[in-house]
Amino acid sequence: MQPIHLIDESKKHEKYCILPFNAIQITPFQITPCCKLQYMQPVDGEWGNAINKYLNNPKLRALQNDFLTGQVKNPCNRCFTSAGALYPGAKLEEFAGLVNESGTNPIIYDTTLQLLNVQLNSTCNLQCRHCTPQSSSSLTKIWDADFVAVTGISKTPSMSNDDALVDELISNPAFNNVQSVLLSGGEPLMNIKLKDLVIAFQKRGVKKIGIVTNAATDPFGFFHFFDSLDSVRKTVTVSVDGDRTIHAYYRHQLNIDEFEKNCALLKESKTIKKMVLMSVSALNIFNIPSAMSYCYALFDDDFYFNISIVE
Repeated sequence: MQPIHLIDESKKHEKYCILPFNAIQITPFQITPCCKLQYMQPVDGEWGNAINKYLNNPKLRALQNDFLTGQVKNPCNRCFTSAGALYPGAKLEEFAGLVNESGTNPIIYDTTLQLLNVQLNSTCNLQCRHCTPQSSSSLTKIWDADFVAVTGISKTPSMSNDDALVDELISNPAFNNVQSVLLSGGEPLMNIKLKDLVIAFQKRGVKKIGIVTNAATDPFGFFHFFDSLDSVRKTVTVSVDGDRTIHAYYRHQLNIDEFEKNCALLKESKTIKKMVLMSVSALNIFNIPSAMSYCYALFDDDFYFNISIVE
């Protein structure tokens, strides 16, 4: 594919998104351009092969061609018709800002990866009431037990090795030009190689690194390490789902005192941007005001508040 000037292309079409061209979202099960597109490339074995297959996937090429010819189809259309749509202006301006800060020319890329979103693992210390076995190892154990009780057959969701994924992210040259990284789980702070991964991306010149965490545990002192990291924009997104009581209920098995202790460490940082993500469902939809009040107690006014709707 010839290099594409994404800003020029966006002006040609009413609906345009850069993610199919320079973004990748990796989970223990599949690789896609974004959270909306499922089953683009399953993870079936060695990580390097799966990533290379994705980058050369005919479905990905067809999706890119759809945007270049102005023939956007479902499920991409949902992003342009729903609240919080991926309208092209915001995405392009955000990305252009990252590139300009690095001192390089504005966006002229083809499928060179620039935006990386990784679910590092499903290892998690909690059993959140809105979560699934694919995102929580604690729930997987319960899921397996129920499955065995009903069928008599042991079954665990197929999942690639956590360490193998981290090693691939560190060593694969496909990620050499990445500008922005978002790491989640499971609970990413439980990954013993998380610091090594962040250092590797810093050395590659990544300009923005974000972590999504339940902040219920920090066994390897990641918050202190992340605070000391320089030459990179840092964001930590903490899950808060109501006031102190509701949050402890929603995040089953949460030690609320340990959570508040870790939030206090995060609050002290002057270099980390604090984000709060509230997962809203029928369980807590009326607790948005109390969740915001709890966040002020945790972080004063040094945070940004976001909502995710859980079906």
